[in-house]
Amino acid sequence: MLSLKTCMIDTNWVLKLTNFGISTMLNELIDQNYIRTVELIPQQFYITVAPELLTGIQIGWNFPKGTVVGDIYSFGMMLYSIIFRIKPFDRLSLKEVLHNVVEKSLRPQIDNDNSDPLITLMCECWNSVPEERPKLENIRQTIRTIFSNSKGNLVDQMIKMNEKYAQELEHIVAERTSLLVEAQEQTDRLLCEMLPPF
Repeated sequence: MLSLKTCMIDTNWVLKLTNFGISTMLNELIDQNYIRTVELIPQQFYITVAPELLTGIQIGWNFPKGTVVGDIYSFGMMLYSIIFRIKPFDRLSLKEVLHNVVEKSLRPQIDNDNSDPLITLMCECWNSVPEERPKLENIRQTIRTIFSNSKGNLVDQMIKMNEKYAQELEHIVAERTSLLVEAQEQTDRLLCEMLPPF
């Protein structure tokens, strides 16, 4: 299941996904009675799970099966957490939220007047009809368009920013040096005018 907890950053600042397929495998093993949960699975685990994957499973006792369209929904929930810096449904009862997500298509509250393309993408990812959620290629294209200046990984971007900053500093230093030389020449001229010739 895609969530912020399954996204890791490696030493090169590249995003890596963990637990890929584990939830589906655990679901099947629990359904076939090969294993059983000893403790309740925290309800927080289910907050970013697509509503269609929550239908028909025992919340707290089984893991939902993973699907690509379910991960698109989860991606939208992750975008919400990243953009607004709070967890989805942070101030609501988890039990009530899980029921309302499935039964009443509950989604996090967003200002309807917002025309930010990233927020539009996020809301499209939450579509109640899984087949109408954006495809991965559309998401990638939208993000590339929004962040067109960001190429490569974080280290590459930091190097580019530092190079740009160094060029700006060199320009400022050259400008200030020319002002200093000009001021020095003006000072020399004034001194020559004030002092008597030898």
